[in-house]
Amino acid sequence: SRELLQAVRDAMKAHRRAWEVGVSHRDVSTGNVLISERPEDRLRGFLRDFDYS
Repeated sequence: SRELLQAVRDAMKAHRRAWEVGVSHRDVSTGNVLISERPEDRLRGFLRDFDYS
């Protein structure tokens, strides 16, 4: 759906921002992208697990 694509785009933006400040994630995978669904908001994507950065 369009909302899911927007959530994935959010996670991609997070990856780009991390890269811009010198952080390399090294483990971008489906297990490290979280999608939050709040009733008052749209789906949002987050990138997690920066342990190996």
